[in-house]
Amino acid sequence: MDIKLDEDFDVVIDGTNDLAMVSGAAEFEQEFRQGLAVYFREILGNTNQTNTRRKIRKRASDIAQDSPFVNSLESIQITETEPGVLDVYIHYNIDQEFEMRLI
Repeated sequence: MDIKLDEDFDVVIDGTNDLAMVSGAAEFEQEFRQGLAVYFREILGNTNQTNTRRKIRKRASDIAQDSPFVNSLESIQITETEPGVLDVYIHYNIDQEFEMRLI
């Protein structure tokens, strides 16, 4: 269980004025989104580097494999939807899917 963060990584307050929490798939997806965003912003910095997609795929795979929630990693797809924007799609645990955008 972890504190829930919104898409800007700000803490979310629930309806009872308390910290919202996440667990299970939502917790993994939040961890994945945060870990990959930090890696992209602080290490890679942009999509213009050589092997950017390979590096992001490797980091995404490492995050998934380190998670106790992920039993199997089915696929990771990375597409450049427009210049400087990558969409990362992950399919895991046979029936779970998750997508995020790196800008």
